[in-house]
Amino acid sequence: MDNIIQHFIKEGIKNLQDKILKLLKEGEGLTAIVAEIKKETDALGRGICVEIIESLDSSIKQDPKRKKDWYVERTNDEKSVITKLGQITYHRTYYKSKDGKKCRHLVDEILGISPHERIDREVRAELVEGACNLSYRKTGANTCDVEISGQTVMKSVRSIEKLKLEKLAGGRKTVDFLYVEADEDHIALQTGGTAMPRLVYVHEGITEENGRRRLLNPYYVAGLKGKSAEIWQEVYEYIEDNYETDKIKTIYLSGDGAAWIKQ
Repeated sequence: MDNIIQHFIKEGIKNLQDKILKLLKEGEGLTAIVAEIKKETDALGRGICVEIIESLDSSIKQDPKRKKDWYVERTNDEKSVITKLGQITYHRTYYKSKDGKKCRHLVDEILGISPHERIDREVRAELVEGACNLSYRKTGANTCDVEISGQTVMKSVRSIEKLKLEKLAGGRKTVDFLYVEADEDHIALQTGGTAMPRLVYVHEGITEENGRRRLLNPYYVAGLKGKSAEIWQEVYEYIEDNYETDKIKTIYLSGDGAAWIKQ
C-alpha cells in the first residue's frame, strides 16, 4: 500500500496539478476542478483497496492456522465489485477444506463478499433508494461512476424481499433428499445473435397442488456471463446455509451432460 501512495505523491499529484491548471486556463470553474480531483482520488482509492485485499489474501495463504484446515485449490481467481470508488478488480486464492466438504475464497468471506456479489452493499442500497423516485435505467446511470443496467437495479430492489423471506425462514432445514438440476438454452438477444444462459435450480422434490405438479421450495441460480465455478459456488453455499448437510442422505444432480455441469 505504501508503494501506491508514494507513486501517487510522486506522479499522481503532479498530473492532477497539470490537469487543474489546464482547466483554469480553459475557464472552467470549481465544479470541473472538483470532478477532476474526485476522478484521481477515486482511482487512488481503488488501487489501495486492491492492495489491501490482495495483501490480506497473501497473509491468509501464509498463515499456519489456515494450512491446518484448508489447502489451496487454485490461485489468481479474478473478482470485480462495483463500489462507491468505481469498479474494483482483484485476484484471490480459492481453498478447499481438508475434509473436502467446504470450498471458499477465504479473503472474500472475511470481507463479507458473497460469491455472486458484483455490487457493494452501499451502492446496492443507494440503487434501491434511487429507484423509489427514478426509473431503473436512470437510477443505474446516476448512482455511481460505473453505469449499472436497469435490470441490475431491478434485481437489487427485488432482493430486498428475498432477504426478508430468508430472515423469516430462519435456521437450517433437515431433509433426506435434495435435487440439483442444471440446464441451458439458446435465447435471442435484442442486439442480435444468441446467448446460452445457464440455470441451476435446487429443490426438495415435486409436490401436487390442485392437480398441478410443482417444485417444492425451489431456489434458482442463473448466469449468462462469468465462470461456471461461480454458479456452482453459489449453489453450494445456498445448500450449506439452508440445510443440515450432514443429515442429507442423497443429493441428486441431473443435467444434459454439458461440460460445465460435469465440472
